[in-house]
Amino acid sequence: MPAAGLRREEVAVLAGVGVSWYRYWQDAARAMLGQYQADAARCADDPEFDRLATDMCAVSPAFAEIWAEHHVGSNTRGTKVLDHPEAGELLFEYTMLPLPDLPGPRLLLHSPHPDDDTAPRLADLLAEPVAS
Repeated sequence: MPAAGLRREEVAVLAGVGVSWYRYWQDAARAMLGQYQADAARCADDPEFDRLATDMCAVSPAFAEIWAEHHVGSNTRGTKVLDHPEAGELLFEYTMLPLPDLPGPRLLLHSPHPDDDTAPRLADLLAEPVAS
């Protein structure tokens, strides 16, 4: 079992991203669950948070283990490494911004890391025609 406890597939479901895209998906799992714990704490009167956590704990012992740690956190800045099937490793800096008029939702901005060749490889990907 991976260090973070969750299988890559479970992280992908939580993140809505293809399984193979996360290079350091164990870190992503902990960050996502920490954010979910923070959201759940802010919305203590919303039964859906508990229902989803209970359902996930029932089907995933790894989720249950991490959930029981009660790690609450929000990473507002950081670095993400994604494995793109054509472009290879892409390195991004990210910033998460709250939306003052909409409590809960956040705006997540990704920028190619300045010390890496992600920007030109991303430009190459965007220049390719989209297959229909």
